[in-house]
Amino acid sequence: MTSYYYSAKKNVFIAAGSTLLKTDAFTDAVPVSNEIFAEFFIGENDGKRRVPGADGLPAWEDIPPPTDDELHAIAVQEAENQKAQLMAESAEAVREWQTDLLLGIISDADKARLIAWRSYAKKLEAVDTSPAPDVIWPELPEA
Repeated sequence: MTSYYYSAKKNVFIAAGSTLLKTDAFTDAVPVSNEIFAEFFIGENDGKRRVPGADGLPAWEDIPPPTDDELHAIAVQEAENQKAQLMAESAEAVREWQTDLLLGIISDADKARLIAWRSYAKKLEAVDTSPAPDVIWPELPEA
């Protein structure tokens, strides 16, 4: 007994008995063995993706390398993540000094550090990540 059907048009598996099989969207669905289902739905094939084969059954195809635009988008996202991490670290660095400043108990040395770290944070906020991976990051203040 067939447990699954495969639609090459939609590149999806459908469980036998599903009402989807009665719709016009899946008129091309053909029964597949549990082995084919396991290989192409449950299984993974490193560096490959499932595509409809010429015979209407699933097949493996090499995943193409990312385009330059995709690589750039990845680099920009990584730079945005790094920027967010640096901003969080900067906020954590100044938290206690800001409290001391509000209470009027900050030392001159800590006040200078607070100013340096706030200046760094403002420079971070202004960082343009669009040229990633060639982002110009501000220098970390001295501890």
